[in-house]
Amino acid sequence: MYRPSILVSLALVTGCTTFPALDGTVPPEAENAPFPILQPVDPILENTLPDVGTLEAQSDAALSRVAGLQARAARLRARPVIDRPTRARLLQAISAASR
Repeated sequence: MYRPSILVSLALVTGCTTFPALDGTVPPEAENAPFPILQPVDPILENTLPDVGTLEAQSDAALSRVAGLQARAARLRARPVIDRPTRARLLQAISAASR
């Protein structure tokens, strides 16, 4: 109930602020400067990208690792996080505490 009124009052308060004077903050040499020259991206990227080799050389190892991780995730999803005796003990403690 208070949140809409707080938001409205905040919007009203920020609407009453004065804007800073920005005229004359840019020096004349910057206003009259030529536009920068655009460079193609390809030569820049060629120098920064690491040599990753070919897909065939890395794909077999990567795909077998992915398959192993997916199988492990499926096994972990299939089993319960808490074993039955611990779960029964916890439920019993919760019911005793709620009385």
